[in-house]
Amino acid sequence: MKLINSEALVKRALKVFPGGANTLSKYIDRRSKYPVISYGDGCYLWDVDNNKYIDWTAGLGAIILGYEPFDATQYWDTPLYSSVTEEEILLAEKLVEIIPCAEQVRFFKTGSESTLAAIRLARAITGCKIVLYCGYHSWHDWYAFNLESPKGKGARFAYQHSKPFGYGNIDQLKNYVIMQDPACIIMEPVNRFCPEKASKEYLQEVRELCDKTGVILIFDEIMSGFRYDIGGISTLWNIEPDLACYSKAMANGWPIAALVGKEKYMSQMKDLMISGTFNGEVLSCINALQTINFIEDNNVLEKLDGKASFMIHQILDMIEGFSFIKMNFFSPKFDFVWSNQEKRNIFHEYVLENGIYTNDNHFMMYAHKKEDIEKTLEVYKKGFDLIK
Repeated sequence: MKLINSEALVKRALKVFPGGANTLSKYIDRRSKYPVISYGDGCYLWDVDNNKYIDWTAGLGAIILGYEPFDATQYWDTPLYSSVTEEEILLAEKLVEIIPCAEQVRFFKTGSESTLAAIRLARAITGCKIVLYCGYHSWHDWYAFNLESPKGKGARFAYQHSKPFGYGNIDQLKNYVIMQDPACIIMEPVNRFCPEKASKEYLQEVRELCDKTGVILIFDEIMSGFRYDIGGISTLWNIEPDLACYSKAMANGWPIAALVGKEKYMSQMKDLMISGTFNGEVLSCINALQTINFIEDNNVLEKLDGKASFMIHQILDMIEGFSFIKMNFFSPKFDFVWSNQEKRNIFHEYVLENGIYTNDNHFMMYAHKKEDIEKTLEVYKKGFDLIK
């Protein structure tokens, strides 16, 4: 495999971007070999040296159907106006229809903005400052301050106003609520760091705790929304938060996010300074509506789960007895977790050279076919044998 053009672009990227990219997960040092992607089609990617890959990164989880499933640009020439558009209204009405807690909606461009808005709104409603959180929620001060150095450097005051809690320990959370008098609890209903702990019963207990104490419950469904169920875990398990945040798979890669929730809470956003010029931009709204309709009309989520479950069990058999790698999974998403960086690098270089593009996180896409899965498993088996 030749990466001549990629290597030249990487050198240029390192000069103009901190870390060589604009997203942590895309940093140059995350890969021992770094192909610069040129375009995608279906579940395939091509780099600037014309190497072809089966992709499992899915645009960091934002691609659920596949690359370029439809072209929204044919519907609209200009994506931005100085008034609300019909497309925004149609998408918001769709979210209200399919997500039980969604009575009103506010659009943003990124998931981070939607979680920040949710926190600000909860604090405004309750008059309390403390945030209890579980999972990954963005890079803002309230969350980042508690990260280890250097990731948390520069964040101010959040140590006084936010506190993490562990998924699944309801007694710990009850004690925190009593001691902290929080404005809200924000959590990933399937925690990306321990997806195997996902529990309907636990989430029901959290809901009951919030009902008793008046704490606002926020589900961060950025990763889980439109992937496990059309409205995420809240609709899959019929547990309604007060507010919920969505992005990633919502528009199959187009930049859009949403904060949804009960009208009695969302209506109070009207008087808060939470805004953005590009919120509700038309093309992303069109793509989101098309994506959601396609998911519903084509039984996408059941198919994703079936394909991913098969693949998960095959890989679990391959790595049985390995001490240096484990899998975290909650189908249709699964991740590799390595304790040996050298073996990880060898494996990643091997699978990349054999046409598989991954960064340890695996997102099943609708476009993945049986032969793509079989090819990936074949390459993985040889890659694991190589580092055994």
